[in-house]
Amino acid sequence: MDIQAKRIELAKWILDVGEDLLNKVNAIKENSSSEIIVYSVSGEPLTKEVYVKKIKEAEARIESGQFTSHDDLLKEMQDW
Repeated sequence: MDIQAKRIELAKWILDVGEDLLNKVNAIKENSSSEIIVYSVSGEPLTKEVYVKKIKEAEARIESGQFTSHDDLLKEMQDW
């Protein structure tokens, strides 16, 4: 089956699905429109918008002094 036939088949199917399934399909559509540019350390995919937001949050924590210094981390590592 070529791509055009798949699109037509899916379009026909979507016309007949219930609201719950339609909402799930819509969520997939919305998520796929946001390109994943990076993955977190834990493997979470991040879009550019989420990535920038996380960077700004991290910068705000640094500005407010909520971070571990290099020296403190070295001391902490000695207890591992």
